[in-house]
Amino acid sequence: VDEASSEVGSDGEGEVAARGSAVGVAENAGERGWVGRWAGVPGEGGDGEAGRVVEAGGSAGLAGDAAAIARVAADGDGGAGGVVRVAVRGWEPPTLEAMDFVRELRAGIGGGVIEVVAVFVDGAGPTRGAQLGAWGRAVERLGDGDVRLVAREMGGAISEGGVA
Repeated sequence: VDEASSEVGSDGEGEVAARGSAVGVAENAGERGWVGRWAGVPGEGGDGEAGRVVEAGGSAGLAGDAAAIARVAADGDGGAGGVVRVAVRGWEPPTLEAMDFVRELRAGIGGGVIEVVAVFVDGAGPTRGAQLGAWGRAVERLGDGDVRLVAREMGGAISEGGVA
């Protein structure tokens, strides 16, 4: 799977970048720390990070979400300078459950940066700007200056289970 981080460009995406550091879309996702894959989003947590990836959302349920947060919080690296990423399906609208997970993650780890990584794949087409704007507004509503939005592009097409 081909993936690359993306800086905000056009089609409504500039609106997100103009809102400030808490909501601005970063060009590159964090290099270190934990990855929480929300609802099985593809592409995040590869290349040697297998031990630092937790699954949340979807079939994980509330108990699975709590266990994921406890695992990240117990490590201590996420809140002590490491970046904790929460990869979400950028092509879908943000859900209250996903944003609640980010809030609970913040409470669990304390300080540090949390990147909400909106993953997009080839085929997301004209909805990318609108969806990125929706994710930006959801992150902004958290009111946490250390939570930022990151857009990541991946090769492939959207399928029911993720990327085909």
